[in-house]
Amino acid sequence: MIKTRWFVSPRGPGVSDTNDGSSSRPFASIREALRVASPGDVILIRAGTYEEHLVLGKSLARAGTPEAPIILRGEGMPKLRASKPEHPLVQVRLPHWRIEGLELDMGGSSACAVSFSHTTQGSCLSHCDVHGGTGSGISTREGASGVLIENNHIHDFHREQAGQDCHGVVIHATSQGITLRGNHIHDTSGDAVQCLQPDDGRTRPARGVLIEDNTLESAQGCAVSIKTSHEITVRGNRMRDFRCCEGGWRGGDAILVHYSAWNVLIEHNLISEAGGGICVGGLKDEGMPDPSRVVVRDNTIRDISLERARNNDAVGIRVSNASDVQLIHNTIGRTGGFAVSLGEGGDGISRGVEVLGNTMIAARLVRLGLDRPGLQMNLNRYSCGGLFDAGVLGQTHGLTEWQRFTRLDEDSLLEG
Repeated sequence: MIKTRWFVSPRGPGVSDTNDGSSSRPFASIREALRVASPGDVILIRAGTYEEHLVLGKSLARAGTPEAPIILRGEGMPKLRASKPEHPLVQVRLPHWRIEGLELDMGGSSACAVSFSHTTQGSCLSHCDVHGGTGSGISTREGASGVLIENNHIHDFHREQAGQDCHGVVIHATSQGITLRGNHIHDTSGDAVQCLQPDDGRTRPARGVLIEDNTLESAQGCAVSIKTSHEITVRGNRMRDFRCCEGGWRGGDAILVHYSAWNVLIEHNLISEAGGGICVGGLKDEGMPDPSRVVVRDNTIRDISLERARNNDAVGIRVSNASDVQLIHNTIGRTGGFAVSLGEGGDGISRGVEVLGNTMIAARLVRLGLDRPGLQMNLNRYSCGGLFDAGVLGQTHGLTEWQRFTRLDEDSLLEG
């Protein structure tokens, strides 16, 4: 039940922070409404432009409750425009605040647009248009937990200098219970979504992140980059148009799981038009464990092209240095390189990999290295005439010879 409605209008005749905040006598600033709102209240922001940076912190606002959140809602998509280049436009440090229906225009600022930190359980950003910065769109950090980022449009975060990433959403270490659902994230000069590793061996990694039903596209990085973090689910997303940046030093894979990521589930995603589909392994910190317990199942990967690829290989699914990885019931087609590449070494050893029940339709099907102890492959379906490459064991265009070389895929079949 709504207790009180507070109104805010752009500055003009009869609009003042000395008003009572009623519909007929609205406040002139959102900050004044934040100051007076209590659990169960709704702040209604009328259409117009507001040059304000909002801080939802203990000294400036009250917390909501699970039964009575405080709602900050735009009417007609009012615009908040950044005026302090080094400060987030919105900082959320309190639980049970819901922010809805705002345009957040960063105007080239290098700060993130929205920052969630500290005690944020039950807080939410939804149906907002977040754009135009040279930093990141949204970040969770400093113990943020229980945050929902839902149905937002996050776009056009760019930095011109080489090596300077601008990500759509960054999940920092110490974050937990973060949900990204139904967002459209595109046109970033970094990753659409990144789960960032801790800066040292003492900080707790991010944990319990759900990335679900988003549209992620057109980035000079990855759709989702998962560094050292735990219990991450990437489910039911649509990912397209990813390529390595100019010079080829990063980017191009739709999903990248590396450093010491652990307990990752990637399922039911549609990936297309990228330099690589899903890559498990790669970069890591010296002395730290490889990615482990990664399940990749029921994904569709297609149109992986050499012109978008890093290292010129355009692989559908790659497993390099990692352990306990399952590739199950994925469909991979139209790849410029191999549909699946496993255990090629260089970065390390792939241990305990299972490749079961996948469908691969490509000119080049499977490439195996020798660094893959415990590999199991069976019940897969392959297009006729495709190349199998077992490295020093030899190459073949026939399944029977492949089975003889590798002693794998005993019950697998050719299609078409």
